[in-house]
Amino acid sequence: MKTQHLKISLLVACVPLFLWSCKKDLQDSKEQQPQLNVNQARVREQLDSTITFWNGHAVVDIKLTGYRFIDGTITPEQLRSTKEQLLDGNNLIPYFDGIDKSSFSLRTINERSQELSIARQAGDENAQDLRVRLGAALDTLVQLGQGLAELTWTSEGKQFTTTAVYNAQGLVYDNVLANMFLVKDDSETSEDDARTAYTATVKNFKIKWVWGGTRGKVVIKHTILVENGKIVAHSGSTDAWMSVGSAAAKWARYKRTNSYSQISWGYGWATPTASFSISASRPPVEFSVSLSGVGSKGRGSGIHLYYLN
Repeated sequence: MKTQHLKISLLVACVPLFLWSCKKDLQDSKEQQPQLNVNQARVREQLDSTITFWNGHAVVDIKLTGYRFIDGTITPEQLRSTKEQLLDGNNLIPYFDGIDKSSFSLRTINERSQELSIARQAGDENAQDLRVRLGAALDTLVQLGQGLAELTWTSEGKQFTTTAVYNAQGLVYDNVLANMFLVKDDSETSEDDARTAYTATVKNFKIKWVWGGTRGKVVIKHTILVENGKIVAHSGSTDAWMSVGSAAAKWARYKRTNSYSQISWGYGWATPTASFSISASRPPVEFSVSLSGVGSKGRGSGIHLYYLN
């Protein structure tokens, strides 16, 4: 039986932690319930793990070198100024396509917004202004009673700082840290069920935060049923999700003979400032995946061939 190998990739997304459509103004903040006595333990663990793990395995030139907690918690008077600070056009946000090291860039919100403006002019309807999308997210994410920390980063020999928002569960948002994650690819495995059913894992990767938590995954499987030494049926299955952004996968039967089976497959994933679309041709179905927006995104498609030995 033949399957395919991928590799472990690290992805850095130029995106906010979550995309939300609801919008709130300062008056709304008065109705929010403060989160009292914010515990620093979880976010401290995340930051320390980032320094020890990420800095030792980073494949692109950006590292967290230190942090300090800012006294107090977000008050009603500070709520608007905290959001404005995070939205400042001079703030730096990274991008990396996860494959080519040369694709890594560290640009400001203003520069990213200009990229989206150019994309809109070129006809990309999904290329909404980064400040608009990020602002909508911060309206929901940043709340009264949360804590603040200043993070220090280095890249290409230069140092800069970011403002991190956290609660008792850990990081809520930071322009760099919230947008870095690892993808671990475990494709090419198979399962044997009493020599009558075989399953190959066509794609299997997990999207993980740099401190180890799972952010999402994409799994595509190809199964054949065997009777009297012949393939009598074939099928597929998918499982795709991403907690920060979106992910989807599709499969379709392509061709089957007594000795081999083929299914077509396609997947896409994107952070909230990017998008993807999966389309299918007429039978025999082949999938194509298109990408848009400036945020991190990924795709794949093909035909999986499964031989019966």
